[in-house]
Formats: sequence, C-alpha cells, structure tokens
Amino acid sequence: MRKIWLIIKREYVTRVRTKAFLWGTIALPLLTIGVFAFQIIMSTRQLDHTLKLAILDDNGGLAASITRRLTGKLPSGEPTFQVVKTVSQPASEEQSREELLDQIRKGELDGYLVVPKDAASGTAVEFHTKNPGNITMKGSINRAVSDAVVAERLGKWG
Repeated sequence: MRKIWLIIKREYVTRVRTKAFLWGTIALPLLTIGVFAFQIIMSTRQLDHTLKLAILDDNGGLAASITRRLTGKLPSGEPTFQVVKTVSQPASEEQSREELLDQIRKGELDGYLVVPKDAASGTAVEFHTKNPGNITMKGSINRAVSDAVVAERLGKWG
C-alpha cells in the first residue's frame, strides 16, 4: 500500500509542475473572469452624449406618448434621449426601415424604434441600434414603451 501512495504522489507532483497545469488552474479562470468583467463594465457604463432616436409608428398614436416618457438626464444635465424623427403610419414600412438604418450607418441616428399596429395588444416593439449591448439604454426605452402601452390600454378602457 505504501508503494501505491508513493506512485500517486510522484504522478501528482509531476503533473502539477507542468505549464499546462498552471495555465489550466490559474490563467484560464483569470481570463474568464476578465472577459465577464469587461462585458459588465461595457454594458453598464454611463452615456456621454444625447442619443438621437427615430420612431416608426404603425400604431399612429404611441409615438408621442413614448417620446414624453423618454425622460432622463445625462450627468451634464442634457436629456438622455432626443426623438429627432417620427414616422406615423408610413406608406412603405420596409422603405422607411431602410432609410432609418441608413441614417444609423451614417451616424445621424443612434437607433430607431418600430411600433407595430397592435402594440397595445401585446405585440413586441422592435428597437434597432448600432450598439445593442447598452443595457441602460434598452431598459429606459423598454420602460417608456411599456408605460405608453399601459396608458393607451387604460385610456381605451375608460
């Protein structure tokens, strides 16, 4: 039995002293933690400029309500969001989407919101942006849309 423990100890020590073991037990977990920390930092960082948005409103009435609810201030005191363009019930939704996407590519817009006709009945609202990783921005827009939809539903029910 003593010889078996000596063999186990020798095998263990020879494995622990290899570079691969050190990489596997120290460097790779640190690298993994670093990747997650980078993602968290990038997704929660503060905005430094007002985001220019457009709203493509097939519903016809939610754009104004959403715009009113997009409140929030940057540390500099400027508004977080500025709705620079509202397209209500476009003749060609596909063409309007392409135009807005082109404006995002050019840097004229930071994103656009697509409000479908039956958004008040629970159909999802789409948000398109160049920087989809900003959780703070998405949260503010989701709250504004949700509050606007609730207000419209309550208005219909009296």
